[in-house]
Amino acid sequence: MSHEEAQAAINDLDTDGDNLLDFQDFVKLMQREDGNQEDLKRAFEMFELEKGLGA
Repeated sequence: MSHEEAQAAINDLDTDGDNLLDFQDFVKLMQREDGNQEDLKRAFEMFELEKGLGA
């Protein structure tokens, strides 16, 4: 999953427009039936990397 794809997923799930996924957004993600475990793992790893860089 590219950075752009991850950002598009965040934009799709972000309910309050802060560009962050809070708990409610996470619940929404987990309830989606089309979710792919590997894509979720990569998106989380990308998030963790950016979080560590102060982004």
